[in-house]
Amino acid sequence: MEKVYDKTKRAYSGMKDDDSLIKAAKNYEENAKMHEGGKRWPGGSALGRVKALSPFNIGNEYSAAARNWIKAKEPKKAYEDYIKATEAYLKSAELEKKYMISKGFKSDNENYGIKHKNSIKASEEAQRQAERLKKVLEGRWHGLEGKIVASILTLGFFTLSIFFINPNLSGKVISNLTQNTSSFIGVILFIAGLVEAFVLFRKF
Repeated sequence: MEKVYDKTKRAYSGMKDDDSLIKAAKNYEENAKMHEGGKRWPGGSALGRVKALSPFNIGNEYSAAARNWIKAKEPKKAYEDYIKATEAYLKSAELEKKYMISKGFKSDNENYGIKHKNSIKASEEAQRQAERLKKVLEGRWHGLEGKIVASILTLGFFTLSIFFINPNLSGKVISNLTQNTSSFIGVILFIAGLVEAFVLFRKF
């Protein structure tokens, strides 16, 4: 697939990074829409022009567009293209399934050949990317740094709760607190840790 777009990539080589990414994304989208409409490549081999109409290749077009939108910091457009890619890959899988069945192929595990398997795998990956982008758009995705900070806070709450629940571990640090007060603080910190863990699980 990469070889097909060598000329396109070279055409954008002299542009600014963001402009180049946006142009590339739009170009991939235009190609996908053209192929969805049944239009083939204007040049190249007859086989290459026919392959361009394959739902799997259309899915690749939308996925490539989405990757460029992500780099251009346009998550909404990337999300929309990954949804279209998912649909195209699923259509490809369904067509492969019908083809294999028409040839008398039987499958007990829903695997109808390598093309069907690859289409399902590609659809699942596109769907995962779409779900991640949806979290970004809804403000529920904070990347690796957010995960690390949240994990540290969760562990911190649990660690502190152990020290307060069991004063023997903390020695003089809480010597001025009564046993009941210390245990109460420990329970509060433990609950805070549970809440943070729950929020962490829900977000990521």
